[in-house]
Amino acid sequence: MTNLKTALTISIFLIILVLLSYFLWPQIRENFEEKEPILARISLENRCSFRDEVFVIEDQSSGRKAQFKNGNVSVKVLKGTMLKLGISPLYPDFRYDGLPQEAEPEMTFIADCSASPRMQMIMDSMKESFN
Repeated sequence: MTNLKTALTISIFLIILVLLSYFLWPQIRENFEEKEPILARISLENRCSFRDEVFVIEDQSSGRKAQFKNGNVSVKVLKGTMLKLGISPLYPDFRYDGLPQEAEPEMTFIADCSASPRMQMIMDSMKESFN
């Protein structure tokens, strides 16, 4: 009887281990994959009354910032890095909290000072839900 209990316990343990491995494998593999560097070319759609040079792109993982020139900036980052639009440290009295986006070779960030990006995302989500 104890052999049956031991075999049953080991079988259940192995089944649980296999199921966990199956469902968690994509996340585990993603953490160990070597991410390739890309050159992200980012354009700015500036709907604010500020000059483009006031805005920066911030690499969320390293904290590095790159300033826009003529509405464009290029940054070398690892694929999948989260980038966010913000205000240059040259203007410490101002703040702009853009939404993080995953780095791609070609990107556009929109600076809209008439509404908070987070509030706009909430409103867009609500519109989609009620349509």
